[in-house]
Amino acid sequence: MAYWSVAFVAIALVAGIMGVGGIAGLSWLAATGLFLAALLLALFPVVLGQQQEAPRRRGERRPDF
Repeated sequence: MAYWSVAFVAIALVAGIMGVGGIAGLSWLAATGLFLAALLLALFPVVLGQQQEAPRRRGERRPDF
């Protein structure tokens, strides 16, 4: 998903240089949306992983650190 975001940024830059503002704006919007989606999907497991503890088997003790 981050790869597509970079591809759409490249399309937006090329279209902007060529003077095609509509395509540049839509490509930039797509790149921004894909980047934010990739960022949220990358951070989602990190946030959930810190809140949940792995289930222990019966009788298993937590290690003392």
